[in-house]
Amino acid sequence: MNLKYITTDKCPICGTDIIIEDRIEKEIDSFQIKTHVNGECWEHRRFVCGQEIEYIPNCQTEDLSKFNVCTNNNEYKNKIRKQKEANAQMIHFVESLDVDEDYKKALKNWIR
Repeated sequence: MNLKYITTDKCPICGTDIIIEDRIEKEIDSFQIKTHVNGECWEHRRFVCGQEIEYIPNCQTEDLSKFNVCTNNNEYKNKIRKQKEANAQMIHFVESLDVDEDYKKALKNWIR
């Protein structure tokens, strides 16, 4: 698909040029292309690394998605590492509780 407003053809974080998805937002009920009052539409491009570029017609700019981010990004890697460490600490804490095993099992299932 040829996007009209997104011109970025490489991930700005890791540089990959493999595009896995180009899309234009559509209305949920009518499947018509969603159009801003200025006549432009919302566009999205996703790379194989996970990073998504969004064109927002309100600002008429391309922005990095806050939700679909590059898996090669050091900030993202640190976030995932810290989450795994927190999970391990919570499981260790649950194991140390003086409660029955069924309750511990329920808590651990909730953590994972």
